[in-house]
Amino acid sequence: ALANLRGPLPTSLRVLGNPSLQSLDGLEGVTSIGVDDYGWVLMVMGNSALESLNGLRHASMHEGIAMIDDNVALTSLDGLESVRSLTKLSVKGNIELGSISALGNMSSIMGDMDVKRNYALASMDGLRSLHLVKGD
Repeated sequence: ALANLRGPLPTSLRVLGNPSLQSLDGLEGVTSIGVDDYGWVLMVMGNSALESLNGLRHASMHEGIAMIDDNVALTSLDGLESVRSLTKLSVKGNIELGSISALGNMSSIMGDMDVKRNYALASMDGLRSLHLVKGD
């Protein structure tokens, strides 16, 4: 159904509370995701079967708030390799998340970064290019 979605998405992408959703396949044609009026660029939250964000692998994000929270089956952030900078980042409660290496191209977060309750995450090495976190 989403296979025909191509090009830039002018506003945020929100994927919330879909207990049977396993992947974001079908979004491969999205080339960029914009920021909505509230500052959000990406919200992926409470999708208990979601294992992969790989459907976003062609979508760039250059600002805005990204929240990837409480997706208990998510094992990596693969698919977010095109993220370069964000306003804020939250990665919480993804208990199977073992790698954040997909964020290796991100250089700055102009606000807060909150990474917690990702019990399988053993290293923050994936943030190797991050040079600036302003925070409050």
